Formats: sequence, structure tokens, C-alpha cells
Amino acid sequence: MDSSTPNAVLSIVAIVISVGATILGIVNHRRIVSRCCGRKAEISLDINDTRQDPPKSPGQNTAV
Repeated sequence: MDSSTPNAVLSIVAIVISVGATILGIVNHRRIVSRCCGRKAEISLDINDTRQDPPKSPGQNTAV
């Protein structure tokens, strides 16, 4: 196994993640309607950020 194999694998993973994030950004918060053979299919995509930051008090030190 040469040293270029891990780099190639990591590059492919990065490309897949990037393409997936781009597709999600395009279709997020959308309603998709499809009609085929007289049937109607509706899909709504709405993915929200589920992380919650704790509330900060006015005098709280934010330095880490």
C-alpha cells in the first residue's frame, strides 16, 4: 500500500460530503410534488439545526 491510497480515499470522502451538503442546501425547506401514472406524491424536506447553545448571562466570560 503506497502513501497515495489514503489521500485518494480522503479526497473521495471529502467530495462526497461536499456534494451531499450542496444537494441538501438546494432541496432543504422545499416541497417536492411528483405525478406519475395518475398518482401524486408529495415530499417536504425541512431539516433544522438541532444544536442548542446554552443561554449566556450578561457578565459571562466567553474566553476558553
